[in-house]
Amino acid sequence: MRKLLKHITESMLFRICITVVVAVNGAYAAFTGNWLWLSVFVLVFVGCLYACISLYKHQINKVIFLLDALENNDNALRFQEEAGNRDNRNINRLLNRVARILQEAKAE
Repeated sequence: MRKLLKHITESMLFRICITVVVAVNGAYAAFTGNWLWLSVFVLVFVGCLYACISLYKHQINKVIFLLDALENNDNALRFQEEAGNRDNRNINRLLNRVARILQEAKAE
């Protein structure tokens, strides 16, 4: 159960959906004039945005790491394709394909 929860919460889609739900509830609280709930939703919304941005930065850092390794002629670079959630596995698989294609092009 814990592993399933970790896979769900690491998903960008899940994080975006939660952010949208919090934003809609915050808008409703603002519309009805419930300022206490609005302040709670604003804080949660900021936390949700931080979670989305941190996952995005993590994926960008993987791309930067790949490009640095290719510039340094490091052919042993390989991202793990079996661990993590589906999104992470797909990104790692894609990065491995890009690395292989760029290494083949560099060899020619």
